[in-house]
Amino acid sequence: MKGFIKVIDVNDKEHFLNIDYIIKFTPTGQTLRGNAIVTTVSETIQTTTTVDEIVDMIKLQ
Repeated sequence: MKGFIKVIDVNDKEHFLNIDYIIKFTPTGQTLRGNAIVTTVSETIQTTTTVDEIVDMIKLQ
C-alpha cells in the first residue's frame, strides 16, 4: 500500500503519515483528549481524527 494521510494532533499540529509505516491505531480512552492514538514505526500521535476517519482515508489511497 502506498500513500500518505494527514492527521491533526491534539495540539493542532498537522502530521503526514506514510500509511506503510502505521503499526496500529486505536480509539482513546475517556480520560484522554482526542479521538484516536496512531502508532507508527517512529512515533505515537494522539489525534483529533477518529478511527473511522482514519480507516476511510486509508481506503481512499
